Amino acid sequence: MATTSVGLVPQPLVRSNQWLLLVGVVVALALHLPLLLAALFLIELPGVLCGSRAHPVLRVARRLLSGRLRGAAQEDADAQRFSNAIAVACLGLATLAFELGHPIWGWAFSLIVLAAIVVALAGFCVGCYIYFQLRILRHRLSGRTA
Repeated sequence: MATTSVGLVPQPLVRSNQWLLLVGVVVALALHLPLLLAALFLIELPGVLCGSRAHPVLRVARRLLSGRLRGAAQEDADAQRFSNAIAVACLGLATLAFELGHPIWGWAFSLIVLAAIVVALAGFCVGCYIYFQLRILRHRLSGRTA
């Protein structure tokens, strides 16, 4: 993935997005609402395609949490975008599975998103881990030494 985002994202914004995904997926699972997963996919997609400045959830959260952003911990925007891309891919695959008449696959992809979000809220971002491992691998394969 090309490095196209701008630097850092305040952690409260990242957490807001994670909580939206958590609540959205839990409600979709509990009420059997695959359409809610499609809505989450559409909400999250602009952030993946265009970066954090285009992410609707981050834009709203930035306004609502403006007082908490000053001095807040920061997270790597590229790692967050990569992680979000995995969630969006899973939500897209879930939506596609439901549309193709394979609800078990749809719920399975939804559970992948849910598990990743729960783990991320507990302090370990699986997508970020994969992102940094891929960067290390790319660095090693390029033949550069530290």
